[in-house]
Amino acid sequence: MLTNNPLILNITNHVTTHFVASSLIALGASPVMSDDPYDAFELVDITTGICLNIGTISAHQMEVMRKVLSNPKATNIVLDPVGSGATTLRSSASKEILESGKINLIRGNASEISSLAGISATTRGVDSTMATQTVESTADDLAKHLRCIVVISGAVDYITNGKEKFRVSNGVPIMAKITGTGCVLSSYLAAVLASGSHDLERIATAVAYYGVLGEKAEIGNTGLGNYRERLLDAMSTIRFEAVQSELKITNL
Repeated sequence: MLTNNPLILNITNHVTTHFVASSLIALGASPVMSDDPYDAFELVDITTGICLNIGTISAHQMEVMRKVLSNPKATNIVLDPVGSGATTLRSSASKEILESGKINLIRGNASEISSLAGISATTRGVDSTMATQTVESTADDLAKHLRCIVVISGAVDYITNGKEKFRVSNGVPIMAKITGTGCVLSSYLAAVLASGSHDLERIATAVAYYGVLGEKAEIGNTGLGNYRERLLDAMSTIRFEAVQSELKITNL
């Protein structure tokens, strides 16, 4: 689905850096990571998309993100508000990033999206305690208010810009047990934006394609470690055209 091998700047959590980088390469993008504010500021000049992931947010990493957002060339920006609502730092970091007015797409679970909208939501660290369907109207309002795309990940995914709305039913439960699968999707969506498409149906299609790859990786799987490697293999070998007929997308 990607064109022109987009270069994606990732200011991401330290737990999943390697998996995100490898996955972007497998999906047809090029990753670059940075943990220095001045280095990251310069990298914005040569990248075509950015993913800001607060999974291991700190005062230092927040400064890196501020520098990235201060560069006028920063574009095609995805926020992954990992654990927003779980702690004051995560919630305040998400709020400050959104107030920049530069975020094009937010991807999170139902609890995280509720937190961004100012609705009290219980989270278990980075895990959601809410079903996607209970937050759909909240996501619509958030997308309208921020003028961006909101993607809720869950057993059923929901994609909205406040006007158009899609549900995606691809994916398998084991994906939620592998650390970094959500982080990969956020970075992948930055690459989709960078490929020139902010079309909501195109975003929904990318979410569905990623879910199908997860389904294919489960075939013959023997455990969590094996699944992670099989998912990476699926990303690198299964082209979109080969599974296009298996996408489960509903236009609401």
